[in-house]
Amino acid sequence: MRGARQAACLEARWADHQAYELNQRDQFAAAEALYRALPTGGPAFARARRASGLAYARWKQGATDEGAALALAAAEYAGDGGHLRARAMALNLHAWITGERASHQRALAISQQLEDETLLGRFARR
Repeated sequence: MRGARQAACLEARWADHQAYELNQRDQFAAAEALYRALPTGGPAFARARRASGLAYARWKQGATDEGAALALAAAEYAGDGGHLRARAMALNLHAWITGERASHQRALAISQQLEDETLLGRFARR
């Protein structure tokens, strides 16, 4: 079972890598298709990456409400798995989508607690 969980997480990371390239070229529907192809179950990390990727793709395609809901789902999945960095990124995405200051503040607080300079730098630019 451990191998299957690791494979699901690797598959989610690979989809992220490919989707990043597509998103850079404004090919959001193609990026969305990569995330939709990932399993809906599996480890919390993989579910969080899938939901975050879908959130971004849907938002960029004008489905703001759906994107916001998916970003919150990603934050929940990440939290369920104890993936605080992924939770902070999902909360920050939610803040970008909705403009909700509380989500941004929570993302910053997690990043400060983790002493994650990379995330703090990204989130401070907001």
